Amino acid sequence: MKKGIHVLMFTLLIINLQYGQGFVPVVEGLAAPAGVESTPDGIWVTVTGSGNNDGMVLQYAEDGTVDTLVSGLSSFFDSSTMETVGPWRATPWNETGMLLVQGEGPDTLYSASLIIFDTLDISDGPMTYAHASQVLPVGAYALSNGFEESNPFSAVVKEGSIYIADAAANAIIKYDMVLGEYSVFATFPPFDNPTPVGPPVVDVVPTRIISAPEGGFYVSSLTGFPFISGASSIYYLDDTGAVSVAYDGLTLVTDIGIGPDSNLVALQFASFGEMGFDINSAQLISVDSAGMLDTLISGFGPSPGFTYNADGDLYASHLFFGQLLAYDENLVGALDVHTLDLGLIISPNPASDRISLQLDLDVAMRLDLLVYDISGRLISSRDLDQTMDGRNNYEFSKSELRINNAGLYHFVITDGKGLQSRMVFFK
Repeated sequence: MKKGIHVLMFTLLIINLQYGQGFVPVVEGLAAPAGVESTPDGIWVTVTGSGNNDGMVLQYAEDGTVDTLVSGLSSFFDSSTMETVGPWRATPWNETGMLLVQGEGPDTLYSASLIIFDTLDISDGPMTYAHASQVLPVGAYALSNGFEESNPFSAVVKEGSIYIADAAANAIIKYDMVLGEYSVFATFPPFDNPTPVGPPVVDVVPTRIISAPEGGFYVSSLTGFPFISGASSIYYLDDTGAVSVAYDGLTLVTDIGIGPDSNLVALQFASFGEMGFDINSAQLISVDSAGMLDTLISGFGPSPGFTYNADGDLYASHLFFGQLLAYDENLVGALDVHTLDLGLIISPNPASDRISLQLDLDVAMRLDLLVYDISGRLISSRDLDQTMDGRNNYEFSKSELRINNAGLYHFVITDGKGLQSRMVFFK
């Protein structure tokens, strides 16, 4: 009985971890939700997928109804980056349709492209690529014009052109819809790495592009490895493509928008520690016209996307736990959970059948292993018993962990107060 209570308490801990400061989940079980967009009909959530061509776009309405607008989108697991890559963001198109930004992948027809749906009709079920009116191969243009990679991440339509933030080319690509021509609108060169860790230069990776109220554009950015805290900027681009730093001192910004008070709001995806991206470390930052940064909300995520609806209600995605979150200002916050330094090593990764876990502990402690699928569903819990100080080794098979399908899984080691986690892909 005690062991059952022990595991239950750890399960409750992880459930509490899903709720950030003032946030509650309104949609759960999503495989890597990314972009979040407000529309007159509800909130669109772009789901990247589990790596099994299961990307989709969902619509959440105020009455709690969830509809699948588009399904069967290309999604694959990139073993070089340990990330799932697929559709990133859906935005309204011409009042009746959708512009879908598709990331890079092995699907040569739809990889690194913009998918345009002129109308949305799900009366016969979710739409698919077959319903698209146009496919714009942004990646093919980028690769043919000297860029080594292409990964469109967001787009905005303005005055007859589409402006695409390419997070692998580190550039803004412009597509003139009248002429049917592409051009390089702006580029973001790397900067010297001020740390002894990582490559000699650090990439500036554009993430979200939006129209600036004063004209031109704002572009958020994250930095490449070693993910330096405070090194990200929000850039201003004028209508000619000239780039200048509008605001700096930010960290790993994946989304920006205009808040209800008309200030620019930036979403910091997460903080990057010695053990990877920290749970509950995302932040929403308000940036005023003088460049002053004010933390609005913290203690959730990692989170790739957020939006305000017409009433000023706030929504955000939770990448690790597969949720669309809604903000409730009446909630006081979440359980205070910190990251443990357990020296966790999981190998091999990617894994086929058996997997080994190595822990290096300063002191003996009671630990549990919890395994979640990419939609945030707890599929396995293992009591690691009382560990010893020093090296601790464990080995499990797929069947022992109840892993039945190929895909990405979230391994969490916890002592009930803190945790350390890793993402593991099973072939």
